[in-house]
Amino acid sequence: MDTTRRRLFTLGVGAAGVIMAAPAILRATSRMLMPAAGGNRVVIVGGGWGGLSAARWLKRSRPSTEVVIVEQNNIFMSCPLSNLYLGNVLPLDRLQFSYAGLGRAGVVFQQARVTGVDRDSRVLETSGGKIGYDYLMLSPGIDYMWDQVPGLWEGRHDIPIAFKPGPEHLHLKETIDKFEGGVFALCIPEGPIRCPPGPYERIAMIAYNFKKRGLKAKLIVLDANAKPMSKGKGFLAAYESLYGDIVEYNPSHQIESVDHAKRRITHTFGDLDYDAANIIPPMQAGEIVRIAGVGKRWAPINATDFSTLADPRVFMIGDAIGDQPFPKSGFMANTVGKIAAAHVMEKLEGKDPTPIEPANTCFSMVDGDDGGRSIWVTHGFTWNAGESKFDRTATVDLNPTRDSAQAAMRWASSIWSEMLG
Repeated sequence: MDTTRRRLFTLGVGAAGVIMAAPAILRATSRMLMPAAGGNRVVIVGGGWGGLSAARWLKRSRPSTEVVIVEQNNIFMSCPLSNLYLGNVLPLDRLQFSYAGLGRAGVVFQQARVTGVDRDSRVLETSGGKIGYDYLMLSPGIDYMWDQVPGLWEGRHDIPIAFKPGPEHLHLKETIDKFEGGVFALCIPEGPIRCPPGPYERIAMIAYNFKKRGLKAKLIVLDANAKPMSKGKGFLAAYESLYGDIVEYNPSHQIESVDHAKRRITHTFGDLDYDAANIIPPMQAGEIVRIAGVGKRWAPINATDFSTLADPRVFMIGDAIGDQPFPKSGFMANTVGKIAAAHVMEKLEGKDPTPIEPANTCFSMVDGDDGGRSIWVTHGFTWNAGESKFDRTATVDLNPTRDSAQAAMRWASSIWSEMLG
């Protein structure tokens, strides 16, 4: 096992992305880890793009605030740009970072798994002990809805998903690297999902991998949606011009079940036998949303300040947010993390909330030669005071360019430094 592989497995997650119960860090405990808060403590659950952005923004903007992040993994891995790792365009080490910079910035990092929330007493229960809070910010990302694809849970050790950062990506990369030809199936669920353009960029990067290796392969895509969820014309044009002999894209193909032993997928129009597969199931907010009682599949929020409808002291960040026109993207989580942090500061200072308009940018790579070529989309949001909601506009550039690919790398590097540096 090489260094990168060892490093990934310190995340405490098995190859199929299932949390392993052995490490002591995951055992529940009733001891008080951080006593009751004194009016100035903000606890953030989740050390991804949203949680880190909120923590750093809070500490920079209001240094007197006690900021605590609770995260079960001991290193950060970026989901944005992870498809480039699958295409052999970017090494894994470029996506992994230490959390040590948080301590230097004055943020308390607690490596633990959340086991409960007592909202009446304002106490977060974790595997490391109980933590009192004045305000709680949840940035839990997503969980998979395993029951929506019969047979997928039973086949999880053979069929990677890789929409949560960590060993899942290692599992999928190993599956791709071991594939020597034949049929590779990639299945996409109906939205909403984390990173709507992510599966379509992944198609391009896997096809690029196969093309560079000279494999006799078919990448057969079964998409439950009638068309790609984002940047569709750009992706479909790239598949045709770059990977016409590899990619077969099939819209409106809903997965009904999978038999991993027979390597067979049953879908709307029949069966597909495959040699390897990446099956992405429907998604929902991370489990803490249901544990805390602030949402079901997704968490509805007050758009004016990003607090949950269930509790004005609990705020939502990132992919877990429901009932809003926000794409579930890394940059959206980064932006909303800062906005929610600003609203928490308003609460701490006794001010009324003022709506803050977010923004989103998303780059998608379609090939990897000479640094790659990328397409992109941006979203702008304006506050509609009459209806108390955000209205969305979009601008896209579907012409793949190396300038856009270089901009994507600068964009990601800047945010990684901002969050973790």
